[in-house]
Amino acid sequence: MRLSSWGANSHGQLGQGSTSEQCNEPLESANTWNNNTVRDIVCNGGHSLMICDDGKLYACGWNHRRQLGFEVENCHRFSRVWDLSGIGFRRVCAGWDSSAAITDKGILYLWGSNVYGQLGLPCDDFPKSVKPIQLELRVSDVKMGMRHTALLDVNGNVWTSGCGKKGQLGLGEAVTSLDKFQRIENISKICAVACGQHHTIAWSKEDQILYVWGDNNHGQLGIPIENLKAFEPIKCMVLSEHIQDVSQIYAGWTHSAALLKSGKAIYWGRNDYGQLGCETLQEGCSSNVVKFKGQKILQLALGSEHSVCLLNNNTVWAWGWNEHGNTGTGSTENIKEPKNVKIGSVDNLKIAAGAAHNFLITK
Repeated sequence: MRLSSWGANSHGQLGQGSTSEQCNEPLESANTWNNNTVRDIVCNGGHSLMICDDGKLYACGWNHRRQLGFEVENCHRFSRVWDLSGIGFRRVCAGWDSSAAITDKGILYLWGSNVYGQLGLPCDDFPKSVKPIQLELRVSDVKMGMRHTALLDVNGNVWTSGCGKKGQLGLGEAVTSLDKFQRIENISKICAVACGQHHTIAWSKEDQILYVWGDNNHGQLGIPIENLKAFEPIKCMVLSEHIQDVSQIYAGWTHSAALLKSGKAIYWGRNDYGQLGCETLQEGCSSNVVKFKGQKILQLALGSEHSVCLLNNNTVWAWGWNEHGNTGTGSTENIKEPKNVKIGSVDNLKIAAGAAHNFLITK
């Protein structure tokens, strides 16, 4: 199994064994996990996390808040998180400078920055940089924004903690900060959540509703841009014609997306870098349907202001913000419409996108 990476690498977050301002095209990351099959990989801010099929956790990159789970300044290759050895993980999450992982039994561990209470730990009792710690709440998923975290418990309820000044906690206008996870009372039956920089979205497949809340300065909630914030969950208007076709949901910093069962993707929100995959669309006005003639999108990944996708013909495409070569297309010019990323292999398995870097797992 091969792991390729590209984009920003100033902290060694690409796992290539070195640092650089950027990597414009995909290069192979150093294999430090004994050729085990990679189960899950995520990246955000300046760090990356990976889980292998044996449940072991690895990390590399920026570590100023101990978001890697161990004590080094930075780490340029994927290294084992020994503080969490002996635990089998099935899912991992990376925030801007915090991290989380879920075990096979649904037990949640969090670590890294808790400056804004985003780990759900009382700020008066815990340091700003926290070692891996276990929470009692059983969860099925966890997502992190820049300064907030959303949990999905096994019963389909959403819990949030952290900074809520722009409504991203969804707990009402009075709750602008929280350092203990609190359940959002007025939504349930949620099967997926996603966190942007200052907004959150949640999908109820059973009720066929996409709930949104938080900052809407660029139309990332899919409601009229005149409504600058939503402090409680409301219904997204963009997906009304496609609501029964939704398969997965995603959030970039200031834009959002949904992958449809039909193999297309719907994008809405900010578009000054071309992150909606369409050069002419104005932010906050409408959505864009990203599709590929004769091919279906199998996987989608959103970085801070860019996207990558994997098609059913094993090709990889990218678009959006490209200052650090994060689209992998060989330049640093912003890519306003999907462009092919030159990958040699024809057996691509999984993609991941962080703030400005990406990974591709290949057989």
